[in-house]
Amino acid sequence: PIRAVLFDLSAVPLIDGGDFEALGQLAVCNKVLGTSTTLIGIQPGVAAYLASLPMEPPFLNFAQTMASALRLHG
Repeated sequence: PIRAVLFDLSAVPLIDGGDFEALGQLAVCNKVLGTSTTLIGIQPGVAAYLASLPMEPPFLNFAQTMASALRLHG
């Protein structure tokens, strides 16, 4: 069975609220299917923008590297 869905965003320089909301909706769908969702390698500017949004990421995990994401999910 699939235990986690990993999205590597290390090459994504910009993300907006709509993009983040779509990732959140994917995470909710994954949670319903019994899978967790992890975003990997978020750039500092993207992280700062996401921290300023008035919404909390539902069912999203964050990891700095692919290796740390794999350790997170065993």
